[in-house]
Amino acid sequence: MNTILSLLSDDNVNKIIVEKQNVINTSITEDKKSIRLDLQICVEYANPDNTHKSISVEQYIKNWLYNVKANELKPASFDRKEQTIKYQIIPYIGQRSITDLTADEVQEMINALKKDYSFSTIKKTYECINSCLKYAVKRRDLPFNVAESVNYTQKHGT
Repeated sequence: MNTILSLLSDDNVNKIIVEKQNVINTSITEDKKSIRLDLQICVEYANPDNTHKSISVEQYIKNWLYNVKANELKPASFDRKEQTIKYQIIPYIGQRSITDLTADEVQEMINALKKDYSFSTIKKTYECINSCLKYAVKRRDLPFNVAESVNYTQKHGT
């Protein structure tokens, strides 16, 4: 019990998940019922130094493009990603904090793009933001990729 109380007061703890594994035993008396449980406790910690808290999507995705992707893409592919970031991603979600970005915001961006762009452009935009966020999760800059739950598959005009 002391462990849980200390976790509750820790500023670096974002979430505590308690899952019941087994009921070990139960006892009933006149004035109380007690149950002994086998529990699994999962603790999600915040980024302890909060290095990415104030970094915008624009800053993060540009860093990813110029420092990670630049070394693995052909020049034409690099140019295409750069244009996608500049014209499709930054105008919609570029100013959001990378750590505060939500799936709804990414979905709203995709839905807005469907009004003016081809399915190919929308797909490239989704693939670009999804790839960047996967990289952020792999580096443990983000706990999960919000783009994974976004739907971009409906073709433009249908």
